[in-house]
Amino acid sequence: MKTCLDAYCEIKGWQGGTIHQCYEDFDKASPQERDRICSYLVDNRSLIDDLKTVSYFTKRRMELTGLVIQGVEAND
Repeated sequence: MKTCLDAYCEIKGWQGGTIHQCYEDFDKASPQERDRICSYLVDNRSLIDDLKTVSYFTKRRMELTGLVIQGVEAND
């Protein structure tokens, strides 16, 4: 198992870094690069032990593209 940080560094070819550097890098990346990163993380989720961090990247990707997902409340 590896962390999401390890996987992100692997994708980017980094020798190391912090998760906050990954967040900053992700926000600056092109939409195509964000797609590539998220695809890699989701495809390899069985090897990553902190899926909450993977979820951060997939949700952030949706936010940056303007996709808004909102729950629907039932009428009583």
